[in-house]
Amino acid sequence: MVFDLAQLSGFISDFVLALRHDRIEYVSPALARRMGFDGQVDLSNPNSLIVHRDMHALTLHSAQDNLLTCSFIGTQLDDLLLFSLNGEELDTHITPVKIDMDIFATIVKNNDAGCVILSKGRIVFANQKFSEIVGCELDELAGKQFFGLISARSRHEYIKLYQSACGNQPDILPIKKLLFTIRDGRHIYASVSGGCMDDHYGGRLVWLFINDVTEQQRLEARHKDLKNRFRELFDRAPTGILYINTKGVLLDCNEFVCTHTGYVKNEIIGCDFSKFVASHEEESLRDDFKKIYIEGTTLKRECQLTTKQGTNIDIDFIAWSIVRKGRKTGALMLFTDITHKKVLEKELLAKNADSEKTLWEMAEVKDALEARASELTIATKELQILNEKLNQRSITDGLTDIYNHRYFQERLTEEVERVRRMTDGYVSLLMLDIDDFKKINDTWGHQCGDFVLKQVARVLKGKMRNIDIVARYGGDEFAVILPNTDAKNSCLVGQRICESVSTTPFKINENEVVNITVSIGAAMVNSTNSREADLIKMADTALYTAKANGKGRFELWQRD
Repeated sequence: MVFDLAQLSGFISDFVLALRHDRIEYVSPALARRMGFDGQVDLSNPNSLIVHRDMHALTLHSAQDNLLTCSFIGTQLDDLLLFSLNGEELDTHITPVKIDMDIFATIVKNNDAGCVILSKGRIVFANQKFSEIVGCELDELAGKQFFGLISARSRHEYIKLYQSACGNQPDILPIKKLLFTIRDGRHIYASVSGGCMDDHYGGRLVWLFINDVTEQQRLEARHKDLKNRFRELFDRAPTGILYINTKGVLLDCNEFVCTHTGYVKNEIIGCDFSKFVASHEEESLRDDFKKIYIEGTTLKRECQLTTKQGTNIDIDFIAWSIVRKGRKTGALMLFTDITHKKVLEKELLAKNADSEKTLWEMAEVKDALEARASELTIATKELQILNEKLNQRSITDGLTDIYNHRYFQERLTEEVERVRRMTDGYVSLLMLDIDDFKKINDTWGHQCGDFVLKQVARVLKGKMRNIDIVARYGGDEFAVILPNTDAKNSCLVGQRICESVSTTPFKINENEVVNITVSIGAAMVNSTNSREADLIKMADTALYTAKANGKGRFELWQRD
């Protein structure tokens, strides 16, 4: 590597001497002048300058035949030996140099950290990074009181830091974490460090480096919170938890372990696991834990521990190995105290012989009750079916097998109420009457009349939607409720019924077929005129009009 010796001397010292393979390679201009050489220095022979050299000092031969002995700091740079000379023999007095703020600003301008320079508490310089941290433009920050950016919770700490900068404390300030309030009202945590210096006018300047550590603070708080939660969960867990290393030494335990063994933590941690195991369990447990560490198996079994008072307690535990970076470092063991459970099991076994007969008797009673319950279930289902049939019969016309007058009235009331609650709802009603029905009864008898009523009901049911209500209104008169149907569509339905009935052959007997027609009147109500009685009256009026106009036709109620 090639070194620019003149440039290096500007960074290291004014008085620099360099040797390469014991030959003088370079003498700095300041050193040459100090030795009295105004012109070129003879570099061909090291003896022309160097009189003596040991580990601590270098003696040089000046132009006036004087000897100059200086201490030095030697540095080996590849094959180059560099001497930085110092000592009383050299004039090392440094002329005071005023700090050039432009130079200082250039140094911190592009720093990765936020940088500010304060004079009497006001910002005289801030770099771009700091403006990004606090959310202000650079021209807004000039002259702004830095104190105003500090959150109220951190101002006390900042005042102490500022006093340290402006007092007789060291020029370098300790690192502090302060809370800032930035422009949009958010709070950020920042790590603040810096120092103080004199300005051109005899005042004091404070320079600070600010790093946003909000995320770090959040993560630290999160870590602390999780650590506290883990410790709370660990200590308050309703099971015993033990960490055991590969040598069987207990590394940690929770409060459950202490409570159930009678030992405090300090008496448990650091002890061999065998200390707390019943003597007859020790050997088998050691073998089992070896399998955990060697084979990586999970161990689940029961065993006995010995308490501080010398009594044994029964535990049910599960243990598995802990792996860190691919290596088994220990085991985690969780256990519950089943001593009471074991006592109950023994008592239960002792009573089993006496209870066996009773259990059989109870089983027989249970079987009998289950059989009776099954019978009751069947009877209940049959009763439900009968109730459903009874309910259906109560709303069905016995002759025509369609809804009866009572159910028609209930549903019509419901539909009219629904329309009344809506802003744009409507419902239509059709009233039907078989034309010349009395003549049919008189000519062919009432049995034939009943047949005609059944057939008309069948035709009506076949032409209606699932939501439509077809009912026998009384005698030879039928009614059809059409929910969500306006006047135009009710006309289409009524005409379709008239046509369907008139084209359906009604076979009275093997030789005679009767043509039947119906007259239909229809009306509609909406939310503005939703009265049940009005709807029936209007539909009935339209039916009379259909009868008067020749029968076998459909008429829609029209206001006079």
